[in-house]
This record gives sequence, structure tokens and C-alpha cells, in this order.
Amino acid sequence: MKVALKNSRAMLQRTRDAKIARVWVTGCDGSGFQITAPATLNLEIGDEFVANIFGHPWQLTAKMRLTSLEAAGSNVRARLEPHGPIATKESPEEPRFKVQGLSLDYVPPGERDKKSAQVVEIGAHGFSWISETEFEKGSLVLLELHTSMRQIDLTCEVRNCRRLDGAQARYRAGVKLLTMDKMNGEWWEELFDETLQSNMVDISGWQQDLAKSA
Repeated sequence: MKVALKNSRAMLQRTRDAKIARVWVTGCDGSGFQITAPATLNLEIGDEFVANIFGHPWQLTAKMRLTSLEAAGSNVRARLEPHGPIATKESPEEPRFKVQGLSLDYVPPGERDKKSAQVVEIGAHGFSWISETEFEKGSLVLLELHTSMRQIDLTCEVRNCRRLDGAQARYRAGVKLLTMDKMNGEWWEELFDETLQSNMVDISGWQQDLAKSA
């Protein structure tokens, strides 16, 4: 069974205090998952969680233990290892994945010149980017998305926009795809499918192996 898990989102509930956090899965192998989490969570080696990993097409749920921890600026890098079986079911959330190497051009509201930004996350029906421009929620934007192969022209609705921490004014905006012609629609589907395939992991045998070691 193959599931797109790398660079996907996860929700953790810590056993000792029931605290809930959303983190990113940055990698995985047959015995555990690497995650990136905010340092404010005050994670400790040995912490136990109920983890829900929102892959595609399946969500994975399991009890996991934190086995390593490393500071990474305002975040931490950690490793979670399941103990006991992993349950799978159809994911209730739209899959979203962290990406690198995608940029876009846009014209800020009230201006004429284009500016560029880096895309940081994509899903089947939208994506997020970071720029120096604040966008109003509900506004429509015309975007030129640049992949290694081509430009994809998109019309999108801004669903959220928030200022990031730091002295420099930088904003993270999330948009929903609205309209595109047939050619751009096919290119978008191709891009998202490539993203899924690059993050696939074969989990065949994981449940049985973990059950034996529990």
C-alpha cells in the first residue's frame, strides 16, 4: 500500500497534558517519522502522543513516542516512533504538502508592477505562499505560477492572510483555485500529481511489523 506521507500535515495530542498541535512530517521510514514542530510546544524525549497523519489517500493514526529532538531556530526537529498497530482510513482533510522550487508572480493591489513570491505549500484546490504583500481575505488575485517546465495562469480567491513573526513585514497567504482554462487546468493537475508521487511511501507490512515489536 502506498500513501503520500512525506511533507504532509499531522495532528498530535500529547498524552501527559492533552495538548494538541499541528506539525509537518518531513520524512518517514519503516520504523518512524521525522517531524518539524514549533519550539513553543516544549517537547521532551519520551513524550507520547496519539498522532493523526493526513496523507493521501489515507490518514494514519497510531500511538507514537518521541525518541529524538534537535533545535532548529524557532522550530524543533524530532522523531516519532509508533508503538502498536497503525490504523488507516480515508483522509477527512484535503491533502496539503510542503514544496520547494515553486515561485509565482503577482501584481499587488493598487500597483502596476509585478512582484515575486515563493510557494510553500500546495493542495488539490489551492496553495500558500510568502511575500511582502498583505492581501484582503475574499479578494481575487491573478497569479502566474512557475514550475521547472512551464507557467500556469490561475485566478484565485484569498482565503487567509497573516503576518509572520519578525521585524520585516512578511505575510503568508492562502488561496483557493477558482477558474482556469483547460490547458492550465491540466497543467495544475499534473503538478499536483507529481507532488503526490514524490511524497509516496510504501507502508505495506508496517502494521504487522509494529504489532510484533509492541
